[in-house]
Amino acid sequence: MNRLVFTTGVGEHSVGFPAAVCDELECLGLGLDSPRNRECSADADIADKDSSGRILILRNREELMIAREVWKVV
Repeated sequence: MNRLVFTTGVGEHSVGFPAAVCDELECLGLGLDSPRNRECSADADIADKDSSGRILILRNREELMIAREVWKVV
């Protein structure tokens, strides 16, 4: 199954950005559930039930990755 993933501030906190991207990808069968998109924060699937793939909003955990990389050096 295909997945489209939005992360970071734009993906997590912008209703308009995922909607604009998904409008352009309808030709691939990706369908956005607009109410779910408006209500979601992070770690959610905002695809509609008929979508050919999942559209995910995932929380970015970059501070964890930075800490892991620093730990390798120290």
